[in-house]
Amino acid sequence: MGKDLFGLGDNDIAELDRKNRDELLARNPDNQPEVTLEMWTLAHLTRGDQKVRTVVFGVVSECLTDDYMTGDIVCSTSLLDTPPHPKRRIYVSQMLRYECKGAGSEITIPEDELNSRLPAPEAGVNDFEHHQSSGEQ
Repeated sequence: MGKDLFGLGDNDIAELDRKNRDELLARNPDNQPEVTLEMWTLAHLTRGDQKVRTVVFGVVSECLTDDYMTGDIVCSTSLLDTPPHPKRRIYVSQMLRYECKGAGSEITIPEDELNSRLPAPEAGVNDFEHHQSSGEQ
């Protein structure tokens, strides 16, 4: 929201939430996944011999919310265990749904190695393509 909510009552905040929800619904009337990724990787993160969580990361090609911009390189929060879509790669976190399009990969790696798979925050898509295709770790 970005605005200072100091001094607002519960009803005022509820009204702001309602307006925000209505605006997001207007942007996505068909209830499509909010984020579309290209050059994506589904990563099963482990600690020792146990899988602790799964995330998806890649380049944003479309975003129906204000969370990301096209071209951003993003990593989801932990994905929820949901039934797979029969024809589309859709992964669900607590707040967003991610649809992965085009070529991608699936890996299992130790949780602490995830950062070595992701380029620096200031990197661009070309850096990400090189990082991903060269298998740098």
